[in-house]
Amino acid sequence: MKYTRIALAIALAAAAGFTAGVLTAPDKGKRTRRKLSDAALDLIEDLEQNCQDTLEDLKVKAEKEYRKMAQGCGSMCRKEDQQREAPAANTVA
Repeated sequence: MKYTRIALAIALAAAAGFTAGVLTAPDKGKRTRRKLSDAALDLIEDLEQNCQDTLEDLKVKAEKEYRKMAQGCGSMCRKEDQQREAPAANTVA
């Protein structure tokens, strides 16, 4: 999470610097708008990729933690599940 914020701050700072540079450059308006548009699209793509990578990392970490907890729980969890199912089976019949 900390790294995501740092990456986002760096990306926004770079975009702000680029925008300031383009706006102060002696280019024609049409060319300047095209540069800004291209830079914005690049920034959006970078942010989307960063978000996807972060989500994938979180999914992997969550799965690892789930497996670790499930292994640690072992027979105790199975016993509790059987106890929950047993009363339900008696009430249905």
